[in-house]
Amino acid sequence: MKFIYAIIFLPLCSITSLASELYEDFSTKCKGGELPNGWAPMSQSARITPTRTDWDAQVLVFGGNRSDDLAGWVRQVPMLNIGEVGTYYFEFSLQHDQVNHYIGISSTLAKAMKDESNLKASVILRNSSSGFGVDLLAALPDGKSSVISANMEPAEGVYYSMWLVLDTVAFTYDVYLKEAGTGAASEDDLVAKGVDFNKIAKRDLQTVAVMSKRSSELKSGAILLKNLAFAKGCQLNRF
Repeated sequence: MKFIYAIIFLPLCSITSLASELYEDFSTKCKGGELPNGWAPMSQSARITPTRTDWDAQVLVFGGNRSDDLAGWVRQVPMLNIGEVGTYYFEFSLQHDQVNHYIGISSTLAKAMKDESNLKASVILRNSSSGFGVDLLAALPDGKSSVISANMEPAEGVYYSMWLVLDTVAFTYDVYLKEAGTGAASEDDLVAKGVDFNKIAKRDLQTVAVMSKRSSELKSGAILLKNLAFAKGCQLNRF
């Protein structure tokens, strides 16, 4: 796996505190449904196929969407107030390379989410332009994006830990990425620093979204999401 770094200095972050306002490990079965409580589809006609929870493996399975219209699933999370710093932690696994999935944070209510324009800070997992593996891109203002980690290889049972550290004073975010199960993040794992928000947030951030378009619909799913957490401040522990 080749990383592309944009490092200036390590932000003032904690690797000892385990305090979090949200921690979800997809272990509690939801009666009468395939998805955990709190998750809902975006308000669009297109749908990600398949989407389900593998309760035994404790993962949320996100499939693909062949439509040009974004489809996705969203979850309300604790508020990150304007003027604060917050850390969003995800563990994900790539099932194959035909992906085009957005993972992002929004101030829009979950039930009103429509497309990527609602995301204030987001990254994209996309089939690599090199033809090998998957690239991780940071979404930039005006619909642009930049590769921050290249040629990630889909592999059964291999998970990546990703920290999105959002600064709602400067309206920028940092991205840390490393193989899951290898401890807290460090300066060596900082793959993007000071990325501008897609749009300046005028309201508190409160929604996590996973969206896709023009991607494979294999039954195995496109990406697996395992362990989701949110904490105030910059925290680089595994949660």
